[in-house]
Amino acid sequence: MESLLSHTASSSPPHPSHGLLAFYFALAFFAARFFLDKFLFQRLATWLCHKKGRTSKIDEATRGTITKCSESLWKLTYYATAEACVLKISCSQPWFWNTREYFNGWPNQELKLPLMLFYMCQCGFYIYSIAALLIWETRRKDFAVMMSHHVITVILIGYSYITSIDIADFLDLSKTYIKMLYYVFNTMLLMLLVFHSYWWVLIYSMIMRQLRNRGRVGEDIRSGKRSSATVVRF
Repeated sequence: MESLLSHTASSSPPHPSHGLLAFYFALAFFAARFFLDKFLFQRLATWLCHKKGRTSKIDEATRGTITKCSESLWKLTYYATAEACVLKISCSQPWFWNTREYFNGWPNQELKLPLMLFYMCQCGFYIYSIAALLIWETRRKDFAVMMSHHVITVILIGYSYITSIDIADFLDLSKTYIKMLYYVFNTMLLMLLVFHSYWWVLIYSMIMRQLRNRGRVGEDIRSGKRSSATVVRF
């Protein structure tokens, strides 16, 4: 812990010990998700999905809808908060307004504490998401795609952070293992592009279905007969 603190000054180069922060963030996300789900999201989802005029008893289908709604509320909360934080951090940086500043001081650029924390926060979120997808969240038809996306994202975030420690060495494509890494990680980036294209098609199909139904809420396009909700009990 002391080693970690010694390498998290207000402005310091990346260090391998920073990776511990990602795991701390992952644990924090589990705690935050459990707290919000128990005391806010489940109640709000029940209010939204269990319409008035129906019996007080909640059937299996409605319970599944409530679970999915709660998951969506969590993701909305995280991504909205993350977007606000990254804009707050980035707006104070000179490269946000002038792209020529991107490479100022490269390859020995200082990594300021807020940016480093956000970097590790993102990595921690996807580490958490891998575990949550396995033991907590609803299994959908795109489970394999979603899991692959989370694993690849964690690898790429960690890789990009580590390589900035000695980026000159990692750019030396004359070395065989560096060339192999170059092709492997570029393939991963292309896979993420394919995954996001696939989800774009699903989103487009969902929008078109809603328009044809005149706004009436239908079944989740990612749900199938094998979809199941896994509820964590504490």
